Amino acid sequence: MKLKPWQRTSAAVVVGLALGVGFPALSAVGQSSPPASAVQLGSTATLIAKGVGVQVPVQVTCPADVFEPATLSVGLSEKAGKGIVQGGGSTSVTCTGSSQNVVVTESAGVKAFKAGTALATASLNAFCPVENCFASASGPVHLTAK
Repeated sequence: MKLKPWQRTSAAVVVGLALGVGFPALSAVGQSSPPASAVQLGSTATLIAKGVGVQVPVQVTCPADVFEPATLSVGLSEKAGKGIVQGGGSTSVTCTGSSQNVVVTESAGVKAFKAGTALATASLNAFCPVENCFASASGPVHLTAK
């Protein structure tokens, strides 16, 4: 028997209501889930060793039940004359389920970084029991001398 469109819609609504009333515990799953992973770059990073390194502040959040350690990686790119200076660094993070402030020290590639604006990209990778907890952020960071 072929159902008319309004009959299919009505049937879907009835089934949805029945499931919602019959299984109220399913809607509470998100309430007890661990906090999601998150990454937020600081707005200012500090040049060290005459620009050979940069200390980049990052705020991270990841669930406490991850398989340790989580890895936080940060990359920087800055225009320098007709070229681009690039660098990167990473560190291990102990996940607590709460927001943490972490400083990642980066090393410049071929040329040194200078005071100015750079593009930063950060990523946090942690292995959670149920899924891979990954978060990333990118944006401008102001580089200042110490």
